[in-house]
Amino acid sequence: MLTTASLLLPEALVAVAAVVCLFAPRLSPLRRQPWASVAIAGVLLAVALGVELTAGAQLRTLFQGGFTQDRFALFAKAVLLATTLVVVLAAPWAELGRPALGLTLLACFGGLVSASATDLAGLWAGLELAVLASVGALAVREPAAARRALLIGGSLGALAALGMALVAAAAGSSELAVMRTSLGPPLGLPLALAVLLVFAALLGQLAAAPAGGPLAAGAAGIVLIKFAGAAAALAGAWAVLIPALAAAAMVVAALGAVAGGPARGIIGWAGLLQLGWIVAGLAGGARLGVGAGLFLFGAYLLASAVAPLALGEAPHGLAGLSDRSLARALGFSACLLSLAGVPPLAGFFGAFTVSAQLARGGLFWLVAVGFFASAVVSFAVLRDLRLVFLASPGEQVPRSSHGRVAYGGALVAAALLVAYGFLANPISGLAVQGAAAVGLR
Repeated sequence: MLTTASLLLPEALVAVAAVVCLFAPRLSPLRRQPWASVAIAGVLLAVALGVELTAGAQLRTLFQGGFTQDRFALFAKAVLLATTLVVVLAAPWAELGRPALGLTLLACFGGLVSASATDLAGLWAGLELAVLASVGALAVREPAAARRALLIGGSLGALAALGMALVAAAAGSSELAVMRTSLGPPLGLPLALAVLLVFAALLGQLAAAPAGGPLAAGAAGIVLIKFAGAAAALAGAWAVLIPALAAAAMVVAALGAVAGGPARGIIGWAGLLQLGWIVAGLAGGARLGVGAGLFLFGAYLLASAVAPLALGEAPHGLAGLSDRSLARALGFSACLLSLAGVPPLAGFFGAFTVSAQLARGGLFWLVAVGFFASAVVSFAVLRDLRLVFLASPGEQVPRSSHGRVAYGGALVAAALLVAYGFLANPISGLAVQGAAAVGLR
């Protein structure tokens, strides 16, 4: 009983934190102290992460196979919890409000559900919870953008559900373990189209990360990898599509980054480059390649979540950001450099690991495209970071009013990205074990 409770404790703590934040305005002890909700959420997330890292190494299934704890769940849930914790520390909740904090925690809970799901229904339910909660958090500050994100997320969710239903019908079951054994050659056109429909919908959710939020993208990445593991015998269905999409994403990211644009634009382009590397890891459905992509995905999730929070409002652009807050400038720079794949940060080690597996599979042309795009995006990132530290905004700019906790969150993210790179060997080993746990060979 104690073992079962420890496995479910991270999800329970996140759910409790979400409920506390959502209903804090109605609770008289918390109504007068807005910071208390953030403190409670941070403590509960830290405890949940600690429990996951200590008790999550157990390999068990619960609820008659409806919940699984394996190496993939351990890696995915630890990354989600760490990312959410840093977001809670770095975001200005005094401006965003406690409902937005509660919905952010609910999005994390959706990702945790997908990480431990054993069938397509659980995968889809966790993904949609994460997407809808992320859209709700966005609606608190940008209602118009939230309506667009809801339309995109709802459409992609419907396509994913349709494709999953067709694949489950072909396999005779929606359970992932059954699909691994029942799906296989010969690959007919209807089944190939159904698999591609699921991949297209999930890749669309990943591409919508700047609008939908990093936690929704995290849930989409988890579902994508688990689905790829269940349908690994049908890897021929996406053997050509995945490398082509990865190369297209890298080239578009390079062109967009070098063209310049708004201050936040460089975050999106650098993130798209790293998503291209992650998608490239799925080419062929091999365990080592997907494990490398999973390792990079953890670094991407952390950097893409914290970079816009560290940047904050930028009415004067990037110029003079270090004058307003050196901590925010350092956190923003570390996230951006990691997304661009600049050593010695986490993104570089992840892209290098993926490229090694691509070369092993004979996809040298994709490696060449990736390194060329990375060089271009790195040039654009360094060009913009010159403005952060060396340029003047041209007028007197007041220092940021964000609290010390937000500054600390940005610095914690920078430290984690550095540590993630230097601990690449054990972390990538766990990612490979996670890829094996979802059925990849």
